[in-house]
Amino acid sequence: MSPTTVVAVVGTAVSEAPAVRVADQNGSPVAGVQVTFAASQGAGALASSEALTDANGVARAGGWIVGQSAGRHQITARSAAVAGKSVVFSVMGIARSLKSIIRYAGDRQRAVAGTTTRFPLAVFASDTFGNPVAGVRISFTVVSGGGTIDRAPIATNADGVASSSLLQLGSAMGDQQVEAFTDGLRTTFTVSARQPCLILRCTDARLAFVRDGDIYAAAADGSNPVRLARGSEPAWSSDGRIAFSYADGVYVMNEDGSNVRLIAPGGSSPAWSPDAERLAVATERNGQQVIEVVTVDATIARPAVRLSFDRGWNAWPTFSPDGSRVAFVTDWTAFDFAYEVFVADREGKSREQLTNGFFGNQATWPNYLRYDQPAWSPDGTRMALMRCPAWQYTNCGDSALVVMNADGTGTVFLAATVGRVRPAWSSNGRWITFDGPGADRGSSSAIRFISPDGREQGVLIPNAHSATWRP
Repeated sequence: MSPTTVVAVVGTAVSEAPAVRVADQNGSPVAGVQVTFAASQGAGALASSEALTDANGVARAGGWIVGQSAGRHQITARSAAVAGKSVVFSVMGIARSLKSIIRYAGDRQRAVAGTTTRFPLAVFASDTFGNPVAGVRISFTVVSGGGTIDRAPIATNADGVASSSLLQLGSAMGDQQVEAFTDGLRTTFTVSARQPCLILRCTDARLAFVRDGDIYAAAADGSNPVRLARGSEPAWSSDGRIAFSYADGVYVMNEDGSNVRLIAPGGSSPAWSPDAERLAVATERNGQQVIEVVTVDATIARPAVRLSFDRGWNAWPTFSPDGSRVAFVTDWTAFDFAYEVFVADREGKSREQLTNGFFGNQATWPNYLRYDQPAWSPDGTRMALMRCPAWQYTNCGDSALVVMNADGTGTVFLAATVGRVRPAWSSNGRWITFDGPGADRGSSSAIRFISPDGREQGVLIPNAHSATWRP
């Protein structure tokens, strides 16, 4: 086998095992030289990793089984008898045939009955090992609710993803379903159709909040509060569950406070994926705080996915409304607590910096800024977040609520406040709740509301903080 790149299906044997020839300075073969073969990139297995050159000076590795991940796999051959020399053999592992399709993005959206969804429905096609499979033709069809969607098949792209047209919801309230299918494989999306809600008090609008260390659920105007559990940082899922932080980790409970169970030991700051199948959490690893995505259903064997950097203090994750990205903050770009906002794809393969309040600010210390606690708008076009002077570290006595475009541009000041802001958008995008001073603007804390243009604002729930809206 020559040291060039060949192609093989993942998990199968390469057609020709790696082999090298050892020769002296005159080009004559040298027998009896020990050669070691070892994986230098990717995972895989060799039947034997050491060999002696034969009479022709050739040493052959055992059979090479390509690893399970698509992409480049490499074996490097070395010998102590030929110092400083090595030969690299490369195999491009390609995915196996289609094994499964799963919901990738767009599930569990909410929209007004009779209107279109904000985001398309996306399917991920994979092989036995979870590698993306391109070119799979996926069809979408409405199975309940009376809506309409383009039924022309869509081929998966190089990332294994196929996205539908926007769904036109039917007129009926409640859950409406769309099925995606191909070659006997099917998965079902659920979209909730609701009535128009233009004011804070709506029949189906609810929020959860924290008061005196207890989590409550209430109507959108704060009326009829019901105590649910002891804890902090509540986050409401699209299927009606609430995740929250407590002393030893992240828990999940039903929206009536029943069926409490530990999901992420040692975790904090939970954020639901739109399909309610995953939680992004902050958790400490090797003295650093990182962002990981964990599966909520214990019956699904899916490892946690690291989204953030392995260094620094990473915090406050939040999923984009279509579920494809996660925003979070990190201080690794500057110094402790000088947070900037980054966005990662949900597999943690790429990260993009959105804010640059420290190195991007041309002013001198102490006028550097930090950004914290991002919250995506329901249509995915904007983020609300906290901004404060970087030198104030954890207390942020001069914090502000700001809104920016989802690409980090166009930052607009909305309101001055004190301490943590914890912004949250109402499901219709007409309001942002945030933590701020009470009606007397004194020391008491309250959940305040403001319109995204800043024209309307006030106190929503006194003596409370950390509001989260039911999607």
